[in-house]
Amino acid sequence: MAHNIHYLTIFVCIVKFLKGPKCTNEEKCNCTKLPNFKELFHMDCSNKGLTEMPIPSIDFEVYSIDLSQNKLRNVLITENYSRTLKQLNLSHNALRNLSNNSFNWIPYLEVLDLSYNNLTLSNTRLPNLVFQYLSNLKVLNLSHNDVIGTDHYNAEVFRHTESLETLVIDGLRNGNFDFTKHDKRCDRPHKDTSIYLKKLTTLVVSGRRERKKCLVKHLSADFFQSVFNLKYLDMSACAIQSVDKKSLLLSELQYLDLSYNEHLSFKSFQNLSIPQTLKTLKLDKICCTFGIGTYITQDMAELFWKSSVEYLSLKSNRLETAVSNGFNYLPQNLTRLDVSDNRLTFGAYGFPIPFLKKLQVVNMQNQFYPHFKERYNNLEECKEGFVCSSRPDGNNSTSGWNFASYHSKDFVFYAPPSLETINYSNSSLNTVIRQINVDPNNSVKNVVLSHNFLETLEGPIYGLHKLEKVDFSHNYISYLSPVFFGNGSTLKNLILKNNLLGNCMSKPNLTYFGNLWNLTLLDLSSNIIRFAAPDIFEGLESLRILNLSFNLLRNVSFRMHQMPSLRTLDLSFNALLPFSDSTIQILESRQQTRQLEIILSGNEFQCTCDSLNFLKWMLRNKNTVIVDYSYLCRNMYHAIDNNDELDMVSKMLDKKCDDYKEIIGIVSGLFIVFFAFIIGGIIHRYRWKLRYFYYMSKCSATISHISYGRVYDYDVFVSYADEEKDFVIQEITSELEEASDLKLCLHERDFTLGLSIGENITKAICNSRKVLCVVTENFLCSQWCMYELEMALTDNRYSRVDQSVFLIMYGGLPTDSCKIRSSKQLTSLVKKHAYLEYPNDESGRAEFWNSLKIKLGE
Repeated sequence: MAHNIHYLTIFVCIVKFLKGPKCTNEEKCNCTKLPNFKELFHMDCSNKGLTEMPIPSIDFEVYSIDLSQNKLRNVLITENYSRTLKQLNLSHNALRNLSNNSFNWIPYLEVLDLSYNNLTLSNTRLPNLVFQYLSNLKVLNLSHNDVIGTDHYNAEVFRHTESLETLVIDGLRNGNFDFTKHDKRCDRPHKDTSIYLKKLTTLVVSGRRERKKCLVKHLSADFFQSVFNLKYLDMSACAIQSVDKKSLLLSELQYLDLSYNEHLSFKSFQNLSIPQTLKTLKLDKICCTFGIGTYITQDMAELFWKSSVEYLSLKSNRLETAVSNGFNYLPQNLTRLDVSDNRLTFGAYGFPIPFLKKLQVVNMQNQFYPHFKERYNNLEECKEGFVCSSRPDGNNSTSGWNFASYHSKDFVFYAPPSLETINYSNSSLNTVIRQINVDPNNSVKNVVLSHNFLETLEGPIYGLHKLEKVDFSHNYISYLSPVFFGNGSTLKNLILKNNLLGNCMSKPNLTYFGNLWNLTLLDLSSNIIRFAAPDIFEGLESLRILNLSFNLLRNVSFRMHQMPSLRTLDLSFNALLPFSDSTIQILESRQQTRQLEIILSGNEFQCTCDSLNFLKWMLRNKNTVIVDYSYLCRNMYHAIDNNDELDMVSKMLDKKCDDYKEIIGIVSGLFIVFFAFIIGGIIHRYRWKLRYFYYMSKCSATISHISYGRVYDYDVFVSYADEEKDFVIQEITSELEEASDLKLCLHERDFTLGLSIGENITKAICNSRKVLCVVTENFLCSQWCMYELEMALTDNRYSRVDQSVFLIMYGGLPTDSCKIRSSKQLTSLVKKHAYLEYPNDESGRAEFWNSLKIKLGE
């Protein structure tokens, strides 16, 4: 029992330690020691459902308290609050009223956030002395409170905030920042009632998040009378309709944002004075959404003349064109120009842009972008005369220009010498990019043409000798000329993702990127690439990242010398098969010399004997090969979750595949033997036919194999054994050749010297009209005699119409019938009695020779 109590005590101590120190009576709050301050804490009580403010502990020095997103209705600061408190966040609560003593115990507070409550700027809910103890306050946020029923600011609440540097507040309908009361008799300000926030440099009166929180309609000449040292002024998304000429002449103003005042229009700025100190001017969407197109006249352009503005933003103003010399009036110190989300087209009005010597960035994206949304049910917001500036009457506008007419060798485009970035993305560009000549005196580094409708890149492009990044992503490019990037040796990043380059990348002997030896990133993802020809990777000596993800690749291959600097190869989400042994060898040689990360996620690999080497390679390089285990081994009985399980599957397959190799070896051997036996049997079965056709192929091609109309060299070829030589020479020759004028072919006499025996036999049979075989025991025992018989019978079967083979049984029918049965064709002739027996008596020989002569002479 004592041990259990001891363990419980230790557990409670650990829990308290993990929760951190408690610097307040509220258990829901967390206290964190600030790392950059000694013994100072941050008290986090946000989003805890609190209805009352917690009381800090007197033993802790709290630097900041976050009480946002609770349900607080009142502010109660007690003496327990540390004087080290500098930041207090009370935003997103239910505060309705504050008293003169709400902040009396925190005199050193510097940042106070009261936004998103139910306060009004009247003296009932914000009494005059509400901030009387906050003489060190620097940042005050009163925005997103209740603006209904109050038209003017209560100036007295700012009387004791002379240290205020930043003020974020809602815009009242008739409110301004002139906190000086005048004497009615002499129109002079009362000295004791004048309130000036001399240290205030940042003023935000914006309805960007909620339009109804800024209701200001007019900027009068004295609108900023009490805050004349402003440097940062944001009055965006209000209801401003007019601006007095001197209202913005603030001597130190550097940042001005009047964007999203949609009833303002450019006409209100024709007589406006811009402070010389102004560096950033934002006039985004100061024209109504569905107004007619805006034409910048010379009077409008002269607004910016002689100003020191460095960043000018004119987004979403339906700009279509401008006076031809309009760019001459832009500030000469301009470094960034944003004219995105307009309706600009190629025209002569843009040619003076090279005069902007310091211009570095031009943003022209989202041209002709639609603005229709569900909340726009009609076009009423452009009524009552609040329409955008239109083209002037008369023929002062520049006529349309066709970009295609400047695809010539003689025309040269000029760019500002300091221009580095051009963004013309998402602008419905659908031209064919042919040859373009740019004056080489430029600094263009980044060109973005993504999200357009480009289909063909022909090129080449001349003059961009400092280009480092080109983005052609999200187009419809299906044709890429091999010379388009021929002059892009300085290019480092090339993004071609989400196009239709599959056919181009599969063509061999085309080096689209051969001159991009400084390229480090090539993105070809989502291009429907089924096969990437190795030639497209030639010349990429500095390439470090190659992205081929989201294609239809079945395999990938490149040569050993290609892409020597490659560090990341992204092949994710393809249809890859396990790599071949040659590909694995190339990748392993790279991984041995440098770290090459290969991303294979999203590819479904089967775990089979065919993929075993691939799986082993993945395991050997598990630190550099990235895979998604949910796609691996789906053919197995259970899912793979990690490398250990993959290793186990690999070992199991290794053993299983070894058994398969033995079985496959035995089966393959038996198959070879069986196949050889079948082939041998076929050859033996048709040996005479094969021999016959072999030798017949050597005969003249002009000799027909059909006997009709043939002219033979011999009448009879006589086949006999050497033992019957006397019988053939003495009797057959005299009876058939001398007495009957038949021309005989005898191997001893008529065979051609220099030819093989088999070729001589076949030639003799082919050139003889009949074949006469003298069959004896010696004949049947002679290899060549049997060869002559078989060849003659084969020739008779395939090349003769009539019977051409005749047999003479010399000395009677041979007694060894086995020798006769050795030839199926000879056996058939014997069974049919298709032979003549040579008679032993002299009386029958005359009839024998007559019958033989008749047979041979038919």
